[in-house]
Amino acid sequence: MRDGTAGTTTYRPAVPWTSLGFDRAPTGTFGLSFLVDDADASTATDARDGYLQWGAGVGAAPKNPARFRSVRLAR
Repeated sequence: MRDGTAGTTTYRPAVPWTSLGFDRAPTGTFGLSFLVDDADASTATDARDGYLQWGAGVGAAPKNPARFRSVRLAR
């Protein structure tokens, strides 16, 4: 959501648990990393301009789930 007056953009991701390998919201700790990619280039050779990442293990190859942050959901 873009707020032009404040000059901010807010992202509210909505991801089905099944796409993350869960059949419902997990009750324990699990690994998570989140990345927002800036890829405005028109060629496939250098398509990424940069990225913002929370956690690690996603932005560079090879992907490494061992570097994800530990997360526990709270209500």
